[in-house]
Amino acid sequence: MKSDHRHELKTNELAQWVAEFPEWARANSRTIIAGSAIVVAVALVYAWYLYDRNYLSINRRVKLSELTGQLYANKRQAVRSGTEGKDQSFLLLQSADHLTQFAESTGDQTMAGLAYIKRAEAIRSELHYRPNQVSTDDRAKQIELARASYRLALDKAGTQASLKAAAQYGLGLCAEELSDLAQARQIYQQIVADTGLKGTMAEVAARYRLATLADYAGPIVFRPAPEPVPTPIAVAPNSNALPASLPGQAAGPYPPPAAREPNAPEANSVAK
Repeated sequence: MKSDHRHELKTNELAQWVAEFPEWARANSRTIIAGSAIVVAVALVYAWYLYDRNYLSINRRVKLSELTGQLYANKRQAVRSGTEGKDQSFLLLQSADHLTQFAESTGDQTMAGLAYIKRAEAIRSELHYRPNQVSTDDRAKQIELARASYRLALDKAGTQASLKAAAQYGLGLCAEELSDLAQARQIYQQIVADTGLKGTMAEVAARYRLATLADYAGPIVFRPAPEPVPTPIAVAPNSNALPASLPGQAAGPYPPPAAREPNAPEANSVAK
């Protein structure tokens, strides 16, 4: 009886709640709407997070890989054109512009930092691929643009050791471009001394630059060009000259005696 009584009580409570629900919903309509909106917003944010992490993240990586590949292709094109007397170093500045647009539009901090590092590389490389001499003012202005790009990469790096080290190493290269070897050495020493950058590619490269930096301290002196070797004068062979020897005979200064038949009389003997 007790179980039947409990079941009857629950049935009555459910029926009463169903009967009173419309009135309760009308009284709490604002609360219900607000709660439903929050649930829908959370669901949409979570769905967007999954979409961004999977689809958009892959697309950003593919796009950055394409821009980096185009940068290296433009380098090859600039070298090839330089051998033909043409200047196509401007292609590297086009790559720098495309990388800037990508870095400013992407929402991924890591991708933006990598794009800024590649942008700085493109700006620095353009100076080396110009077929004409670069003035001191032009070099200083362009290297300052590369420095600004490396600093933006540092801001995007955060706690990522490899990205931070690559940006700092780029600043050291900029100092070398301006022949400020003291500043370059200081930057490389900071990279090597930072335990957080241990094992990164930039840390290994910084150690190498420190070991070879003294080689670039003095002016570069080229060896003098070797004196031209005189070309030997070719002597035409004399077709009337006698051979030094006949086949089967030893060579000598004079031609061999004429052959004669056995028992033949001497040419200079007196006839009897």
